[in-house]
Amino acid sequence: MPRIFDNIEQQLLPALRQTIELSERADFCVGYFNLRGWKQLDRYIGAWSNDDERGLRQLAAQIRTKKVVVKLFLRHPLHAKLYMLFRPQDPVSPSAAYQGSSNLTFAGLCKQGELNVDVLDHDACQKLARWFEDRWNEIDYVLAAHYGFTSEELDFIINYDIKYRMGRDAEEGDADAE
Repeated sequence: MPRIFDNIEQQLLPALRQTIELSERADFCVGYFNLRGWKQLDRYIGAWSNDDERGLRQLAAQIRTKKVVVKLFLRHPLHAKLYMLFRPQDPVSPSAAYQGSSNLTFAGLCKQGELNVDVLDHDACQKLARWFEDRWNEIDYVLAAHYGFTSEELDFIINYDIKYRMGRDAEEGDADAE
């Protein structure tokens, strides 16, 4: 039986952090993420500073070095939330997933009521990983075909949008701060 993480009786954030520490790779599919949410996990992927500007630079560096890769899915509205973690050194459970309602925001990870479950079953994790890969690989084709963009043009547009949104969040402060 999976554990339930609702941020009321049991928070998702500590379990997600613990699983990331044991993992070599993490794939996240979320409807929304912001810098405050990312700051809750980034130290488990790379070094972090408490300063938002340094945090934004750290995220940019992680994106440049491919420790973090971000894609936008547009074929249809995607409301799914999936945190997929890979730990090949674990012979019993080489992958784990957390699936439910939590976006990658501070509130979604530890403040507001959510409903998430951990998925440890090997077959279920393989199916979730395939589902993620299908969404991940589809976006470039969809955007290029629809807009007639080259891959370089798509990269520029997506990176510009991410920078704009993160800059706006940093300037205005996060709505989920409290």
